[in-house]
Amino acid sequence: MSTVIIGNLTEGFTISKVDEFANMLQVCVDAGANKVLIPAAQVTDLQTVPNELIVKVQSIFYADPIDAVFKALGVGFG
Repeated sequence: MSTVIIGNLTEGFTISKVDEFANMLQVCVDAGANKVLIPAAQVTDLQTVPNELIVKVQSIFYADPIDAVFKALGVGFG
């Protein structure tokens, strides 16, 4: 299973939205990803992604870099 984490890490260690979100997901799918970790701030942009593309990947949302790492590794808090 291939996993991709997308997002822009700012100097203040916060995660900002990705530009051209639908294109980014397409690149992930084309590269063979089947699980994509997406910044929580990006959730509203899912409506810009074609349904045919959304069903090709498992979308997992994360709040911060540490959350992304734990979710990528499949590790829970507790």
